[in-house]
Amino acid sequence: MFDDRGEKFAIVNNTIFFLYNGMVVPFAPANEKVNLTNLEARELLNRLGGKLVRWNNSGFELSGNNEWYVLICREFTSIDTVKSKLRNEIRKGISNCKIQRVDVEYISRNGYEVYSRAYSRYKNINYSLIDKKSFSRDISSTANYNDILHYWGVFYQNKLIGYSSNFIFDTTEALYSSIKLDPAYLNLYPSYALIYEMNYSYLIENKFEYVNDGYRTLLHDTNFQNFLIRKFDFIKAGLTLKVYYKPLYSAIINALYPIRKVVSQFDPRLEAVLKLESIRRSYYGR
Repeated sequence: MFDDRGEKFAIVNNTIFFLYNGMVVPFAPANEKVNLTNLEARELLNRLGGKLVRWNNSGFELSGNNEWYVLICREFTSIDTVKSKLRNEIRKGISNCKIQRVDVEYISRNGYEVYSRAYSRYKNINYSLIDKKSFSRDISSTANYNDILHYWGVFYQNKLIGYSSNFIFDTTEALYSSIKLDPAYLNLYPSYALIYEMNYSYLIENKFEYVNDGYRTLLHDTNFQNFLIRKFDFIKAGLTLKVYYKPLYSAIINALYPIRKVVSQFDPRLEAVLKLESIRRSYYGR
């Protein structure tokens, strides 16, 4: 899949690593213990590029107040067991919206409008939208991997108003990798219907251990993770945080760290890295 998408990757100790937002990270279930030495991390940076390697060498830590975590759900919340307000919200979403699995080519042909409109909601994120041709090409490149990458569509009166792309790790984890919703239709409660139906499919019908909405956000503010916690019983599953920097980049981070509140105002990517470093130090000190 990485080859077909034209993305660099490397395999170390039976774990795939790839470059994501300037970081080398594992492509694996969040609860997998990744075995990696600093020497191996340095070699990964030489092979793949990037400024740092980030990984986790423990399973979930469900007790305590970990600064670094993923947001997971292990138990399906039935509409029959929730309070009346949430029950009404879910019912509105299900009544207004149709949720179903769709194939790669459908999203490739029809998903760009949702993708571009979804990013219009984010006012404080430095992100360059790709064009429609590139979007279609990137989605189509995953056509041969529908066993490990699922697409779900959200429809209102047969119009696509949202979608989710989910990576599948056997029946251990379904990673809700990218959820995009057209903001013009949020009053129809599409997120309630989408999460409810996907959770039911993975946790009840297919007996997955858990679903995962991703790591703690660093680059921009989002209310979506709080929404999942409040409405669908997602929990923060703590993880250890291991980080290895390129030597020069490590020196820069150490120099900027004492004035991080000042320099973070100028570049959101630098703000994210300095926040990551702050979390790392909460585990290990300087």
